[in-house]
Amino acid sequence: MKRNVDFTEISDNKTYSSGDMCKVSTGGCAGCHECCAFSDGTIFLDPYDVYELSHNLNLSFQEMLGRFISLTVVDGVVTPVLMQKDNACFFLNKEGRCDIHSFRPGYCRMFPLGRVWESEDSFKYFVQVHECPNIQSKIKIKSWLNIEKLKDYEEFVVEWHKLTVKIREAYTQDSTICNRLNTQMLETFFVDSYIGDFYESFKQKATKFM
Repeated sequence: MKRNVDFTEISDNKTYSSGDMCKVSTGGCAGCHECCAFSDGTIFLDPYDVYELSHNLNLSFQEMLGRFISLTVVDGVVTPVLMQKDNACFFLNKEGRCDIHSFRPGYCRMFPLGRVWESEDSFKYFVQVHECPNIQSKIKIKSWLNIEKLKDYEEFVVEWHKLTVKIREAYTQDSTICNRLNTQMLETFFVDSYIGDFYESFKQKATKFM
């Protein structure tokens, strides 16, 4: 999802790679769950997020849909999002902690980081300076993300971005083509299973889709 905002207003006007240090560590978010309580249906899910939820909860995408995942449309692209419960993220428990923390979605894992796209094939991270009240110290970004096979994950993020750009461009040109691509995208990347390694399976799907 693209945000039409002034980068200097939401960041420290710096960009980072995953090997860089930046001030995002929250000390374990002790006593704070503000970002989870005010998620407001903005936790957008990509195929890796849904794969992780499905794998760890032993539920298919169809079984999760309507239970704690809904579909929304952003710039012409049909996008799964986490649903809310009691005006907070569905997975925020009564103790104010995340029930799926070890396999939480990428949006949650990055926060308070965001991504800024330098080109269709390249992005950097940035700190959203007005979003988190609990930032305490610096940490290396790859440690903050704590994602296995981070290089493969970042390559996946780029490919997924390129695919959604393709659908977004179709939205501005021909709604019929856009609807077909959205239907195909949901079936290919969310409904259909992944065989073996997620990243290799995704590449095979993307090659056929693109």
